[in-house]
Amino acid sequence: MAHDPARRLRQLQRVLLLIELLSPLRYGATVNELNREVADEIGDFSWRTIQRDLMALEILGLVEQRPSTLSKAQGDTVKWVWTNNPQRGRVLQHAAELCAAG
Repeated sequence: MAHDPARRLRQLQRVLLLIELLSPLRYGATVNELNREVADEIGDFSWRTIQRDLMALEILGLVEQRPSTLSKAQGDTVKWVWTNNPQRGRVLQHAAELCAAG
């Protein structure tokens, strides 16, 4: 399957926007909150897409999940929080290198 450069660019744009949205938030945000923000900025995506992006950032050690105080009925049981990982700069550099090579 051939790589679609436009699709990869949108994915990178989405991930960078999630980083920009989460980094200043002390208490983080839910997937639904982030999905609304992303939709306002660059277009509508499934909440599953946003969750997959967040899980990739979690694997890199850039974000973590914390229990939310919102009710389960609202579907927002987890908040995603930007970490204070001291390795963040190196992780971001490595991720950029991987994107450039891929």
